[in-house]
Amino acid sequence: MAQSSASRTETWQISFKESLLLIGLLVPVVLYCVAAKIDCRCGGKPEAGAWSSLRTLTTVTEEFRRRFQIYPLALTDLSDEALQPRPYIDSALGFGIKNGYTYTYLSTANSWNCTAIPIKRSRGARSFFVDQSGVIRVEPAFTTNGAATAASAPIE
Repeated sequence: MAQSSASRTETWQISFKESLLLIGLLVPVVLYCVAAKIDCRCGGKPEAGAWSSLRTLTTVTEEFRRRFQIYPLALTDLSDEALQPRPYIDSALGFGIKNGYTYTYLSTANSWNCTAIPIKRSRGARSFFVDQSGVIRVEPAFTTNGAATAASAPIE
């Protein structure tokens, strides 16, 4: 019996065509898994960017008011390159689109508010709202209830 098992040692070989077929089948599966993993990991980043932008707006609008005795009339007032020593916000936020959100800023002489609405309006997308109080509010069911307002629940 020892001889028969020794004679059975065969090398397993696949042809070039078979290896290409195997690679052709595995590559899309691997790419799909990697893309799903990246999407899963990055899912909350646009929201974090929106929160950060709204916190920045809370700070810089108050700085602007202290300096000029009035709230800025538009986001572009905060990104103006003529402000010395530098603009309060970057030009992307000044334009109203950043981190996958559109920012709508409204102000009067004594108050202001800003709403951040996701550009990609998918299920589970949330919108945010902040005003001169500095409290960021969230609307968890954006696609059904609309944008966040002063009546929306604060972020916890």
